[in-house]
Amino acid sequence: MGQITNGEMSTAYGTKVDCEDCGYGLGMPGLNQNLPGVATFAMRTKLELTTGMCSKLAYECSATDVFIASSLTQAGPAFTKDDMRDLINGVYGQPNLVDPTNPNGATLAWDEYFNRNKSSNTSLPLGKFSIDVKELESSGWYVPDIDWEYIENLKGIR
Repeated sequence: MGQITNGEMSTAYGTKVDCEDCGYGLGMPGLNQNLPGVATFAMRTKLELTTGMCSKLAYECSATDVFIASSLTQAGPAFTKDDMRDLINGVYGQPNLVDPTNPNGATLAWDEYFNRNKSSNTSLPLGKFSIDVKELESSGWYVPDIDWEYIENLKGIR
């Protein structure tokens, strides 16, 4: 499921990997991302690079925003902190403040992002990630309150 490239592993942390759409470095040269412990640590680092843009830009992302960003980030190097920055900065539509009636609903313009980036890099990873997370939840793992209806609508954008 999650994909970490050799380029991401060997490039300095937070530095753009030297090729088009290759993501950002995780600063783990010499480590093998195919080993379970390393893979877990590498993926956590990769997710933090992307979702960390919320705090870096002083924006209050919802649990649903973080869930969607995580689903796209784990699928490969196509969705990065640059995409998250663009979403927060309104490139795909103005972000909304957290709605008190649905505090975990999406605040970023994910629908427009998905409409502009229709491919296997959006809906497909979101769908697979959703299935896996729901399975973990049914096995007793904690999952934050996610706006599943919104997720289902995004999965339909192809």
